[in-house]
Amino acid sequence: RVMLLSSYGASALGKTLRRPLITTMGSFEGTSALAADALRASVQRGTGGRLVSRTARPDPNLPLQKTWHPNHGIVFGSGPSPSTPRSLSMAAAETKQDLLLNSTAEDNYVMPSTDITELEGQSILNPAPLTLTDATVPPTSSHPTTAKPEDPEQNMPPEPCTTFSIPESLFCAAKTAAQGAPESFWSYALYRGPQSKKPTVHYCKSVMTTERVIQMYFANKKVLGFDIEWAPDYMHFKNKGPRTALSLIQIASENRIGLFHIAQYPKRENETPESLVAPALRRIMEDPGVTKVGVAIKADCTRLRKNLSINSQGLFELSHLYKLVKFSESKDTHLINKMLVSLANQVQEHLHLPLFKGEVRGSDWSQKLNLEQIMYAASDPYAAVQLYYTLDAKRKRLEPTPPLPWHAELNRPI
Repeated sequence: RVMLLSSYGASALGKTLRRPLITTMGSFEGTSALAADALRASVQRGTGGRLVSRTARPDPNLPLQKTWHPNHGIVFGSGPSPSTPRSLSMAAAETKQDLLLNSTAEDNYVMPSTDITELEGQSILNPAPLTLTDATVPPTSSHPTTAKPEDPEQNMPPEPCTTFSIPESLFCAAKTAAQGAPESFWSYALYRGPQSKKPTVHYCKSVMTTERVIQMYFANKKVLGFDIEWAPDYMHFKNKGPRTALSLIQIASENRIGLFHIAQYPKRENETPESLVAPALRRIMEDPGVTKVGVAIKADCTRLRKNLSINSQGLFELSHLYKLVKFSESKDTHLINKMLVSLANQVQEHLHLPLFKGEVRGSDWSQKLNLEQIMYAASDPYAAVQLYYTLDAKRKRLEPTPPLPWHAELNRPI
């Protein structure tokens, strides 16, 4: 089918660009044996001579083991499978524990335990393979944007540009994991800050909780990663409105991620779109002094304006900075343009790991989030803020140093 582009279709196109229908980067074929050995040797030196194994040892005391499939999330198996390099049980348990630890800070922060059990209890015996065609992956640029596997930088952790970075041991484990395994993908959960602290996720399901979390943790930040989600078929809902057209708003700083689930806010009598917006959220979105970074961010904020009457300012399109750095470095400045580059391509090239994009991206975001959705929703804005600092550090090293691109809503040249 041919899709006519218009101002009304820009938001949907932007969402497609952020979420290419792939489960792994086509150009990522894993590291070579030589590169893997070099990585393990580097980690061995930093860990006092202890080797980092390729796979985790299965625990014989666990009678039931969770496994993971890119298309279907967490499922149960009767025991360790020789074809599965490593299960997601430890990562899922750690994430669940992190959410529970923060449940005292936010009302309705974490899902009831029955929801976690339901997700983990899904059993899919014969998952259908994901078939890709040329028509399912939209073109984003006439020039290749994915990093070459033989690039030596791809075998090194991304440079630390904030107080949170990926430790070399975790990066090495991701690089040497089997292609397509959950451990091989980039995630906010790989990052560690002072005292090895992980980024904190705040899942908020009320205006009051959103207001408190933003005031406590995000109000003084000058750069925030930004993304939104909505029900994929919201036009078919009988009661169209902000809760389906704009279900979830995500922001992120270097150490915290906020998920504001507008679709799950308690309903009120005489509800208006404005009543769904926490005052603190409106302030940071409309403040030109707070830079909100993302891919296709103008389209996202057009949806904010139409559905919640938020007139966003301070919008920064990551694709512009990506093109500026890429083609200033190669001296091909005539190739710098405003064509969008997918978030997955930018993460692969500059954060050195593939970004997972599975079927969860097309799920119904107007319903209560499960664990898989929370992990997915938290990754995109966090990737955006880490990319901003990484790309800006590379820009500052260019000679001569080009100025930072203008905020996107100003419609100025790059």
